[in-house]
Amino acid sequence: MHSSGYSETDESVTITVHVGVNQRFFLWVMSYGDGIELLSPAKTRSEYLAEVRKMLGAYPES
Repeated sequence: MHSSGYSETDESVTITVHVGVNQRFFLWVMSYGDGIELLSPAKTRSEYLAEVRKMLGAYPES
């Protein structure tokens, strides 16, 4: 893992990692809550969004 960018103005860090995309990876990303954004690849971002929506579906608003 290596940091590929840091901006003091918005206190963000871009990190590039090479990982196998699986349930464990999604759980790792989810552990950061709204403090992380999965930027790419687009396919993995879409898969992650589907997992989040599936979780939200378990808690319908009343």
